[in-house]
Amino acid sequence: MQIRTKLTLTFISIVAVTIIVSSIFIYLFSANYRSDEFYQRLSSKANSMAKILINADEIDLNLLRLIENTGPANLPDEQITIFNQNNEIIFESKENKKISIDAKTLDLLKEKSEIKHKIGEFEIHGVKLKGHNGNIKVFAAAIDKFGYSKLENLKYLLFINLSLIILVIALVAWLFAGNALSPISKIIEQVENISENNLNARLKPSKNKDELHKLSVTFNKMLERIELAFILQKNFVANASHELRTPLTAIRGQMEVILLKDREKSEYITTIESVMEDIKNLSIITNRLLSLAQATADRKDLDFQKLRIDDLLWQTQTDITKFNPDFNVKIEFKKLPETEDDFTIEGNEQLLKTAINNIIENGCKFSKFKTVEVELDFDIEKIYIDFTDQGIGISEKDLEHIFEPFYRTKNAIRFPGYGLGLSLTQKIINLHQGKILVKSELKKFTTFQITLPRIQG
Repeated sequence: MQIRTKLTLTFISIVAVTIIVSSIFIYLFSANYRSDEFYQRLSSKANSMAKILINADEIDLNLLRLIENTGPANLPDEQITIFNQNNEIIFESKENKKISIDAKTLDLLKEKSEIKHKIGEFEIHGVKLKGHNGNIKVFAAAIDKFGYSKLENLKYLLFINLSLIILVIALVAWLFAGNALSPISKIIEQVENISENNLNARLKPSKNKDELHKLSVTFNKMLERIELAFILQKNFVANASHELRTPLTAIRGQMEVILLKDREKSEYITTIESVMEDIKNLSIITNRLLSLAQATADRKDLDFQKLRIDDLLWQTQTDITKFNPDFNVKIEFKKLPETEDDFTIEGNEQLLKTAINNIIENGCKFSKFKTVEVELDFDIEKIYIDFTDQGIGISEKDLEHIFEPFYRTKNAIRFPGYGLGLSLTQKIINLHQGKILVKSELKKFTTFQITLPRIQG
């Protein structure tokens, strides 16, 4: 069911229920008013006849009939019945009576001085008064034909009123819902025209600063992120293809050349060594691409366990200096831990080693003295690791792009590398719910700060 239809039906239901409840209230109030008003008229008749009997020395039936006929306007099918203290009828207003006062009705006046009762269509008002000859019971009965006729007419008018209002409300609600949802229809139309070929398109926010305006703005921000992701993906595929093709092309070229004719053993050895170097570079690129894919995986699919970040730093320092004797890694503690839990985190050991290794290797590689200073600190919630090198630095323009795959700054092109390390590092840190920040100044220094959440002891 469409939202427009739902809104229309909801609006109709609310209005219909409101009108039905108010109509029932009006009808019940009118019915109660009719009953009270009619019983008052019956009471007036009964009390008039009773007073005459009480004030008269003796009962004159003809006089009573004359008074009844000449009194206030008679009610439809009106009947006056008077009983003495022995429940004997001493007066009946009409001979062709349509209702008889039964013993049950008489008994109602034993404990009460006045009653309201109903037998069939007749409404009865009874009153008990003390007379000269004992208690008398006077009953006035009649049918309120005009009152019920008015109620029927009121019921009909209320039904017509309900029907007409619902028809009007249905039309108004349909138009109102359509008008209210028209901006959404426009948004849907604009969204349907956006595809992977025109991700630069944006929604036109409404002039009113309402929820739909916020929706359009939010959707535009999402489109910006998607467009950026597509651009990065295209660049990644293009750069990955280029980086993979370069060593493959070199390998193929060398093999084709070496097979053109017979050569000396030394030439074969030289070619094989060169091919092995290209294969090594190809293996490095492939492994980093696989690590990058792993770093973008879901956290729950990886093996996370408790780790001490200081131990990882010492292990990484050992591994780096083992394969690069000229690299110098200095590790310092800003404040000493009181317990082993101070540096404990939850993470994937291999991925974190890769992230730390990438930053330290880059720092040593780009530093004039091939030295990186690592400073470790912590507080109640987080662990902070600062990596500082006195190297070539990074310009402000390049700082915005250094975490993009295959991106290399102009002053770093002369150094060997593939532009995958920092991108991989950022994804690993994000996977561990941490942050990585960088501060740098050209030809002076670069500091990377990694923040990771601590495991509370």
